[in-house]
This record gives sequence, C-alpha cells and structure tokens, in this order.
Amino acid sequence: MTERSKHILGHLMSLFVAFIWGITFVVSKIVLQYFTPTALMVIRFFLAYIGLWIIHPKIMRFRSIKEEMLFLAAGVTGVSGYFLMENTAIMYTTVSNVGLILVTAPLFVAIVLHFFTEDEHFQPKLLFGFIIAMIGVTLIIYNGQVNLEVNPFGDFLAVMAAVVWAFYSLALKKIDKTLSPIIVTRRIFLYGIISGVVVLFVFEGGTDLSPLFTTNIWLHIAFLGLLGSAACYVLWNISIKLIGAIKTSNYIYLMPLFTVAASVVVLDEIITGLMIIGCILILLGVYVSENGFNIRK
Repeated sequence: MTERSKHILGHLMSLFVAFIWGITFVVSKIVLQYFTPTALMVIRFFLAYIGLWIIHPKIMRFRSIKEEMLFLAAGVTGVSGYFLMENTAIMYTTVSNVGLILVTAPLFVAIVLHFFTEDEHFQPKLLFGFIIAMIGVTLIIYNGQVNLEVNPFGDFLAVMAAVVWAFYSLALKKIDKTLSPIIVTRRIFLYGIISGVVVLFVFEGGTDLSPLFTTNIWLHIAFLGLLGSAACYVLWNISIKLIGAIKTSNYIYLMPLFTVAASVVVLDEIITGLMIIGCILILLGVYVSENGFNIRK
C-alpha cells in the first residue's frame, strides 16, 4: 500500500469512527435508563473484549513491565478514566456543557503530543481550526439558547475527561507499532475493565443485570460494545498509526454533527438554521486544522 493510500485510509477510518461515536451518545442515553454509567461502561467493554477474542483468539504473552504499564495507562485513560469522568460530569453539570467541553480533546491531544513526542507538533493551523470548529459546536449544542450555566465541579470533570483522552493518544503512540491492533485494543480493554470493575463493586456495590434479560436493551448494548467499542477502538488505533494522533483526533470535532443527525432520526429532534451553520463551521474547522487556510495543496 502506498503512503497516499495509507493516508486516505486513515482519514476514512477516522471519519467512520467519528460517525459511530456520534451515534453512541444517542444510544447511551437510552441505555442509561437501565444502568449506571459505571455499569454500562463495564458491560459495554466486556462485550467488546469478548468480541475481539472471537475475532482474533491469539494470546499475547507478557514481554516487559514497561509495555504492560503502557497498556495499563491506555486502559485507565482511554476506557475507565475517560468514561467515568464523562458520565460523572453529566451528573453535576449540563449535558450541553459536557458535550461542548469534550470536543476540546483534539486541542489537548496536540498540546500533549507537542511536549512528549518528537514527530507531532502543535501548529497555528490547529488553533485556528479549533476556534472555528468550537464556534460550530457551540451553535449546534446550544442552538441559539443563551443558557450557559457554569457548574465548576462537573465542568472540571469534563475538562479532565478531554485531558485524559490526550494521554490515551500519547500511550497509544508509545506502544509497539508491530503488534496487532486487535491484540493491542484487547489488552487495553482488559485493564479498562479491571479498573472499572473495582469502581463498580467498591463504590457502587455491583449492578442489577436483569434489564439485559427482561428488555430489548441488549440490542443497544451490542451496538455500543461490538461496534462503538470493539470495532471503533481498533480502527481509531490503526488511524493513529497511519496519519498520526493529531490528525485522527481532529475528527472528534465531527461527532456533534453526527449526534445531531442521529437525534433527528431516533429522537425526532428538529434541525434549525443555526445547526446547519454550525455543521458548516465544524467541517471548515476540520479542514483548517488539516490544511490551514490553503485552498489548494
């Protein structure tokens, strides 16, 4: 495969993942009527872990403590840490605030990688693209309703969720690139599940699994686990290998756009003129983050 083909494939994978992750917000809202955020995280990633074993039933042997520490760091930041902070933040602040703050993740990724890696650096175009995209995201999330409610603790947790995602991207870049993406993702999920289970049983006393058998909610969880977690994390990890963590993370800006589309279809929400303008600004922001203000490359 040529470098250009790898580049195109990386962008297509990132776009697909952003599309699926945008939909998962809507699906998660449905499932959270039956499970706590922690329980949903553990169930979702346990199903994803089993799915990856079925697809690629190869055992990864222990090679070094340093490597396991990288997997542990990725599991705690990209799985349990991120989802627990995100879902806990929703309990203390508005969903709109959380959605807006989490989209700052690409900026944090760029900053963290600038200081901790040698091949990915912060550039002015990333800041300009961030500003344009964030204006678009704000228009979509608040949709003309000036109701900016500040909740320090919840908003802080949302910021920390975006920050830990940046360190997840850093951990991924440090992991041996010759390893199978499926095996890498599976090992990351293992540590994420273990840390999530500790939180679930120590602080929440476990969970009731009966909704899995008494409702059709398992269909939604299957979507979240097999597609939203197993498939998307593998593809995201491959994209980082192909085009880098910064370019891959820029597609996070598109998630609100896909969430809006899913909300229109599933929740019968209405598209407004401000939302359309917001979508255009998000697309422009992603373009500027990638290419600057050059119309031609």
